[in-house]
Amino acid sequence: MVEPAHIFVIDDDVPVRRIYADMLINDGYRVSTAGSGEEALAYLQLITPDLILLELGLTGFDSLGFTRQMKADQTKPFIPIMIMSSHNDVTYSVASLDAGADDFLIKPIPMDGLLARVRAMLRLQRAQRQLQHAQRKTELLLHLTRDLGASIDLDVLMTGFLDHLADSLGAIRASIILAEFEDHQPVCYSSSRNPATLVLNDLLRQGLAGWVLRERKPAIIQDARHDSRWVTTNTYHSNVRAVAAIPLIREGRALGVITLVHHTPGFFTDEHVELLTSLAAQSAVALESARLFRLTQRQKELLTRRAEELRKVNEINAYLSELMAPEQITRLLVHMIQQQFGYPLVCLMMREGDELVVHAAAGPMIQHSHLSSRFAIHRGLYQQVFSTHQPICVTDVTQEASFEPLLPDDAKVRAQLIVPIILRREVLGVLDVSSSEPGVLGASDEAVLSAIMYQYSIALGNARLYRTVEDERSTLNAVLRSATDPILLLGPGDDLLLANRAAEEHFGLPLQEHYGKPMHALIEQGNGVLAHLLSLVEASIEHASSVTEMTLPGDVSYSVSIAPVASGEHVSLGKVLVLRDITPIKRLERQERDRVRDVFRRYVSPQVAEQLLTAGGSFGQPTECQVAVIFADIRGFTTITERTEPQVLIEKILNRYFTAMTEVLYAYDGTIDKFLGDGIIGVFGSPIAHPDDPQRALSAAVAMQHAFTLLAAKWKAELDYTIGMGIGVSFGRAIVGNIGSEQRQDYTLIGDVVNTASRLSGIADPGQVIVSHHLADVLAESWLSPWKLIPRGPIHLKGKEQPHQVFEVGLS
Repeated sequence: MVEPAHIFVIDDDVPVRRIYADMLINDGYRVSTAGSGEEALAYLQLITPDLILLELGLTGFDSLGFTRQMKADQTKPFIPIMIMSSHNDVTYSVASLDAGADDFLIKPIPMDGLLARVRAMLRLQRAQRQLQHAQRKTELLLHLTRDLGASIDLDVLMTGFLDHLADSLGAIRASIILAEFEDHQPVCYSSSRNPATLVLNDLLRQGLAGWVLRERKPAIIQDARHDSRWVTTNTYHSNVRAVAAIPLIREGRALGVITLVHHTPGFFTDEHVELLTSLAAQSAVALESARLFRLTQRQKELLTRRAEELRKVNEINAYLSELMAPEQITRLLVHMIQQQFGYPLVCLMMREGDELVVHAAAGPMIQHSHLSSRFAIHRGLYQQVFSTHQPICVTDVTQEASFEPLLPDDAKVRAQLIVPIILRREVLGVLDVSSSEPGVLGASDEAVLSAIMYQYSIALGNARLYRTVEDERSTLNAVLRSATDPILLLGPGDDLLLANRAAEEHFGLPLQEHYGKPMHALIEQGNGVLAHLLSLVEASIEHASSVTEMTLPGDVSYSVSIAPVASGEHVSLGKVLVLRDITPIKRLERQERDRVRDVFRRYVSPQVAEQLLTAGGSFGQPTECQVAVIFADIRGFTTITERTEPQVLIEKILNRYFTAMTEVLYAYDGTIDKFLGDGIIGVFGSPIAHPDDPQRALSAAVAMQHAFTLLAAKWKAELDYTIGMGIGVSFGRAIVGNIGSEQRQDYTLIGDVVNTASRLSGIADPGQVIVSHHLADVLAESWLSPWKLIPRGPIHLKGKEQPHQVFEVGLS
């Protein structure tokens, strides 16, 4: 919700000041007032209004001096000043504008004019403040961008950038936490001499930085005392109240988090977040460049050592790619790792529910059988691997509190490396490499074994996929056999690849005998259904699913679904066709269409009903259009109701009346909007519009009076009642369509044209047709009216401020 503009009224005349305040408040503004220039200056030390309305002739402090002082204050944003004066002298206006006023108004000031000038000044104020904001933002971004490009060395880069960022935004501290920067460990840089003392991994799990990384969106904490995401461990950080944080995203990867803090609650706003968002992309690029520079330096040192390791890894991968049975893969892999790298103990464990089970083990440290040993996955070092999906390397388990002997020979273990086996973000198991010597396992072992486990997971995935394909093939055959709808699979050249039993029964062909043949060959055998089907396939859009209908002789209808089939490399493999017999559904649709047609004909003529049915779902959407409205009602109907039996009133008066009027309106392609007791509203121009709707409405109104004259004679003869009817006709714009609640809607129209027709009907005498000048003005000049439009002069209509020119139709 947009907050209303704040206007400051300064006038030493209390009644005048109150009048201005009430007027502005009634127009939706927030208003503050002051009675002198001194009071106004004191007030402006606390608030910054959007506009100042100032009386020129203030007593005490000079109004022009006040204006100069306000315009000279560079700490304030642009505030328009409108000076009001009762002096109609150009000297005062020139002096006011020279002093810095943005507008000069001469009393007395019309209220509408004042409000219009206020709105204009507020538009100027918004534009000027947006320009100033954009300029400040651009200058700040320019300086910070220069800092980011000053160095490729990460330590030098962060020192200057964070200091400048904190100073520019007024923050107490600016910091950056880089997730998984080196050796899968986070790194923190800060402009403060009091960086976070918590372990960074804990911050990323429990604190605001971790929340921002996970959600990948900015966050503002207005008061850290009431937000559990701000984690503190010392007095310095507990004094923080306001926090703003934004993620650094580069090519879909979350690199880290920029965090700003302040001691004042609510210090950071959406404007700070907007600026940080603009800066985050450039920061991510600079950080990525620095990271790549550092990684490049390290990689040069590792290339020689990795060459031999990669040879061994490739040899193992070659064996993995040739095997499909997971049991063979696992046993061979463990023995090859142990032999190639000489590890004392290698165990491969797979997850079964909430337990890890040893599937293979090898090495000289084995003295007891490890096979089928099992334990819970949340025990020992394995819990951390499963929670982080990352390897863990412990150089000396005696110094690691979370180490727990779980395998038969773990009592001799001093160094341990556990690498997860991950497939599609799921940890399937772990590779456990152990040694009785501390410090013999390190980052190089972790990298090599991680690469091997990656290939192993792919091999496991392929084995699972092979089994899944076999299972799905069996399932597909079962589905095709049991499906009652015809199903066909066509190749890229529209050749028949597969068909189920239902398709053979519907098409009367042994389709399995024709697998591999083009559909055209089957059509040549005289099958008309397949000919229709092939025409739909050829008309379908390539690489897009479609659903269409196919109607065959004998009113047999099918819904035909055509879906493309593609390989994982998006190469077209053909199309799947599914046919569903919808003949009963189409029969029900025809019955429903006939029912709707009958309903429409109660409100519109048969011709209009057919056009509305053709329009389909588009009918009823509220739209604005030009319409002619006829409003007719019976004169003295209340008196007639009081002295007439209800059954006589309905059967002999109202039903005859509505029937006769409806027939006339239908004859001119009009629409019944509604019946109102003894009144009726007819519409021309909606839902079907004609170029001559004004002429039709006028002709229909005259015809209605003629038809009513015949009815009045019958009522006189049968009931001895003298009954008359008045008609009003108007023309204009209205909203027409389905209007109402979700539970009930009416197709009706809303607009001043309806009210005008009603008022004209009210002033019409029995037998008269009163026409608005809106309708008379749009009658075609080429139309030769059979009746004269007699001016009745301007008439005051109820609810309208201006007199309304009306005409009477000369019926005699």
